[in-house]
Amino acid sequence: MNKLQKTLVTTLAISTAFGVGMALQAKFSDVPANLWAAGAVNRMVAEGIINGYPDGTFKGNNTVNRYEATSMFDRLISSKRFTALETNSQAAAKVSNDLSALRAAGSSNAATIAALQADIATLKASTGTANSPELLARVTELEAKVAAISTSDNASYNARITALEGNFTTLLETVSAAKPSNSELDVRLAALEAKSSSTADLTAKVEAQGAQISALEGQVRTLNTTVAALKTATPTAPSIPSSTTPTPSVPSSTTPDAPTAPDAVATPAASSTPALYVALGISTNLIPGSPIGGGSYRSPLGLGGYAQLGLNLSDSFSIRLNADLSEIPSYGANLMLNLGGGLYTGLGGGIVVDNGFYAGGVFGFSFDIAQNFAVFLELNPRYNFGNSSFGIKTALGLRLGL
Repeated sequence: MNKLQKTLVTTLAISTAFGVGMALQAKFSDVPANLWAAGAVNRMVAEGIINGYPDGTFKGNNTVNRYEATSMFDRLISSKRFTALETNSQAAAKVSNDLSALRAAGSSNAATIAALQADIATLKASTGTANSPELLARVTELEAKVAAISTSDNASYNARITALEGNFTTLLETVSAAKPSNSELDVRLAALEAKSSSTADLTAKVEAQGAQISALEGQVRTLNTTVAALKTATPTAPSIPSSTTPTPSVPSSTTPDAPTAPDAVATPAASSTPALYVALGISTNLIPGSPIGGGSYRSPLGLGGYAQLGLNLSDSFSIRLNADLSEIPSYGANLMLNLGGGLYTGLGGGIVVDNGFYAGGVFGFSFDIAQNFAVFLELNPRYNFGNSSFGIKTALGLRLGL
């Protein structure tokens, strides 16, 4: 078996193995047979380039990260598919060179035969056949040899050339059949590069929101420190003049412009509402499974911390900042209205971490336990613009006036 035949046999074996590998069908519970990409999935799995998950699924909608992409390309290179294609191309080039050599040899033989036939014709013309029987016999013998060469050698060359052309055609078909998988890999590579770009954008957004979360967490820590300091401080009540304080002596009635003793302290009456107040408590989602939290953090009736810092503008109005740490953290501000009898309401908005801005209201009731110390219960309906969802939060805690 010559080198060319060995190459052809090797090529046929590689093609057969490739066909058997393509015939293998991977079975995934989430890849139906009529899916437009089922053939590509089965082919890539059969080639060992892509693997499924241990639970028998393919998860075709998952995002491919750089590690997974690198692993697939490594398996592709390790599969020696490119080496097989290069070997086929080299074998095809060798067959083409052999065909050219055979055609050149055939042309050379044809030229030799034509030259011999020309010499015979010249001999016939220059010498009479009747006067030279010996020469005639030699010429006849030479014609027989030329005819034998023309018949046997040309037929043999033609048969060999025809066989080589058939083998060459088979090699070209094999190489052409292997090319579409490379084109498909190019398409998939372009898709992966596009996904990589979108993943980079998403990473930048996540990092930006992470910075915002860190800033908000810092504000919450500062607020908690302030509340702790206020709890430990001992406020001193302003002294109020005693009603038993003797009034100064009044001069004689002959002095008309002498002032009379005041019945009370000559200062404006202080408001009964403290200027500042803080509140701490717990909050939860009143509607189980409501999408107001969203994302993987959502859990039915998940409890979390709740904090307020408020400024009373008057006995009726106040503004406040609040932090709600149930499910997903959220931070907001409200303008509050005191309705009397412990009832109050308000409007405002804020931001939910990872889900954007929300608008909402407040309906609450507070009960004074002691001076400047009360327990409160609130309902906070909200509409989240980030995921177009509605939910109701509830909060319970203690409020301290400062």
